Amino acid sequence: MISDSICAQVSTRPFIAANMIVGKRDERFLTACLESLKDAVDLIVINDNSEGRATANLRIIHDSALYKAGKVIVITSGFEGFAACRNKCLDYVSGLSHPDIWVLYCDCDEVHTEGFARISRELIPNLPETVGIVEAYVYQFHRTDGYYSTLDHRKNLLFRFNAKIRWRGDVHEWPYDIEGDRVVLPYRYYHYGYVASLGSLNEKWAMYSSLGDSESTDRIKNVYALNHKHASEAIVFRHTHPSVVHGMLDLINETEMDQIKAFDDMVRRVPMGRFRRSVRYLNNELKVWLRGASFMRAFRGNAELVKAYRNVMSRK
Repeated sequence: MISDSICAQVSTRPFIAANMIVGKRDERFLTACLESLKDAVDLIVINDNSEGRATANLRIIHDSALYKAGKVIVITSGFEGFAACRNKCLDYVSGLSHPDIWVLYCDCDEVHTEGFARISRELIPNLPETVGIVEAYVYQFHRTDGYYSTLDHRKNLLFRFNAKIRWRGDVHEWPYDIEGDRVVLPYRYYHYGYVASLGSLNEKWAMYSSLGDSESTDRIKNVYALNHKHASEAIVFRHTHPSVVHGMLDLINETEMDQIKAFDDMVRRVPMGRFRRSVRYLNNELKVWLRGASFMRAFRGNAELVKAYRNVMSRK
C-alpha cells in the first residue's frame, strides 16, 4: 500500500485518515476543502464515483497539495449508495499498519479552519484512551455566504478506528459500532453544499429522492416554500470565512448576484426578522461557549490536554 510508508513516518502520534465521497457533478468547493485539510490529515481516501472516467473533480484532486505529497488514495467505483461508497474507503483504512488510527468524516463541500490542524496534531494525541469520538459544530449556509440557517452539532466528526465499524444508509449515512467516550469541542467549520442556485439544489435533492429520501422528495415539491423557510431561519454570519474559500465565494456572489439579492430581500422582509436573527445568533454563541466550559471542566485534571485545548481554541 502506498500509505504504508506514511504510516511508518507517523509512529509517535495518532494517524488521521479522512474519508470522503466525491460525486460525478462538478464540486466547486472541493479545491478549498482539500486545501483546508492539507496540514490536518495524514491520508485522505476518496471514492470519486467516476467509474474510471476522467472528471473535473479528479483533476482538482490531482492538483491538490495533499495528492502531490502522496497523501491521497482515490478509489474508483460506480455509485451504490453513500454508505457503500464510504465503506470502500473504510476497507482501505483497515489495511493500514498503524496502531492508533482516527477517521475524519468529511464531505467535499465542507471547509475547515486552520485550527483544525491543531486539533488533529495537538489535541487528539492528548485525549485519554477512553475517548473514541470527537464532535464539533458546522455552519449550514443556504443560498449565500452572508447568512447561515443552523449551527449543527456534527456527531462522529472524528472517531477512533476499529475493524467492526461500517457505514449504513443509502442517504445520510451513519457509522455504526464506533467505540469510546464522546467529547464535544466548541470548534466550528463550514458546510457550503447549499450555497447554490435553486436549480442546482433541485438537482441535488432529486438525486437524494431517487435513493429513497422522503425529505428531499418534499423539498422538490415545495422548493419555493422551502426558500421562504430558509429566509425566515437565516442568521447573519458575523464571523470570517476561511481564506481558502474566499475566491470561490467571490465568484458565486458575482455570477449568482440576482438570486442572492432576491434571497437577501426575502430575508429582510421577514416579520420581526432582525430581532429573531439576533436571538438565534446569541443562542448559538452561548451554546458553543457552554461546550467549551464543559470540556474544560471534564478534563481539568489533565494538564497536557487542557494546555493543548487552550492553544487550539485561542488560535482559531
